[in-house]
Amino acid sequence: MKSFSFVSRWKQRRLSRSTKWLSLLSLLLLLLTSLGVTRLAVQAASGLVLEYSNGMSAAATNTPRALFRIVNNTAASVPLSSLTIRYWFTRDGSPSQQLWCDYAQAGCANITGAFVNLASPTSTADTYIQISFASAAGSIATNSNSGEMQLRFNKSDWSNYNQANDYSWSPTQTSFASWSQVTLYLNGQLAWGTEPGGSTPTATPTAQIPPTATPTAQTTPIPTPTPQSGNPCTGVIFCDNFESQVGSTPSGAWQTSFPNCQGTGTVSVDRTQAHSGTTSIRVDGRAGFCNHVFFGMPGAFNGVGTDIFVRVFIRHTIALPVSHVTFVAMLDTNDTSHDLRMGGQNSALQWNRSSDDATLPAQSPVGVSLSMPLPINQWSCVQFEINEAQGTMRTWFNGSEVAGLHLDQTPTQDIDSQWLSRPNWRPSLADLRFGWESYSTGDDTLWFDDVAIAGQQVSCAV
Repeated sequence: MKSFSFVSRWKQRRLSRSTKWLSLLSLLLLLLTSLGVTRLAVQAASGLVLEYSNGMSAAATNTPRALFRIVNNTAASVPLSSLTIRYWFTRDGSPSQQLWCDYAQAGCANITGAFVNLASPTSTADTYIQISFASAAGSIATNSNSGEMQLRFNKSDWSNYNQANDYSWSPTQTSFASWSQVTLYLNGQLAWGTEPGGSTPTATPTAQIPPTATPTAQTTPIPTPTPQSGNPCTGVIFCDNFESQVGSTPSGAWQTSFPNCQGTGTVSVDRTQAHSGTTSIRVDGRAGFCNHVFFGMPGAFNGVGTDIFVRVFIRHTIALPVSHVTFVAMLDTNDTSHDLRMGGQNSALQWNRSSDDATLPAQSPVGVSLSMPLPINQWSCVQFEINEAQGTMRTWFNGSEVAGLHLDQTPTQDIDSQWLSRPNWRPSLADLRFGWESYSTGDDTLWFDDVAIAGQQVSCAV
């Protein structure tokens, strides 16, 4: 009996110890499970996903662009007014900032935004942009998305940002995909993404959108661009007067290129000629194809939409030659990566399609007479529209449309009948380049200034 009692007590002690260990393990598993569920909830937010696309792939730019789309994979519709988006970045200076909505399926008038300083900055974020929605923005149906939102921001002095040190910027994400470094909130609670480590957002915006004299916590609807007058950068998607250039060659968003071969053509930052301010970009063009040179911006039209407007001021020293030359080029990915080119021939302005050498206008005496020369030794405002979806183009010189440079879908003798001999021309433009390319004879020295890109016509008033 004593032996039995001893064994029983020993077993009881073992069972008691085992029970304690099992209880501790159960508590630990419960805690880990809870943490795992919480983390999953933060990342998935019951099925909400924030997709991001980079609208500006250059690290140095005065106009970062961010495109968003919210995906609802839940079993119920979600009001946009219950959601907020944060885009995290470094402001790289102290000027006030502006946020613009260029397009939103929910309506730009239904979007508000504010810049907010972080109380605990990190190396990749000292500010975030918070985007909110009015009730009129509607809801995202189950298994659907919000539609695209195209946003951009700038400083009041249009100086450059360095996107390379921005937490939310992804230089390679040029189409919509989920991105954990932009964050989405449902009723104020983190629902998607990861905030930058060590940062605690403050509650008070540092500036309104647009900035006001006395910022308050109340957000203001983001302005939708309208045709500008007087300010070269108001209401546009991209603007550059080159005043932020500090070296001797174009930098930041601009890259110098010598397609296929390199000769004696050069590009430089010039401070002796300028349309506005004190700085422009100078191109010393030389005759012969391999002496060509361009400075350009890859992805220049990302986020613009299919109706593209460009405004640039040009000054040059030698009249356009009889032979063909180019001073604007854009890579057309829908035309086996050939260039769509603007330049001159027969001493007058023309458009040229490099894949088949079609011209606008036709190079007949009547066609050439419907175009015009590019005056020398003075600044000229050149504006053009390219509608990729419709396959149409229009061109203005100092605010007046040039009849011979009008492309629509109705063939007109001596103007666009040759161009339209290829049916269903629909360009998809991948870059914007300025420079000089001569296919026979023709040197020239050119200056370019006050470049603007928009989804509507940009005024020459600068």
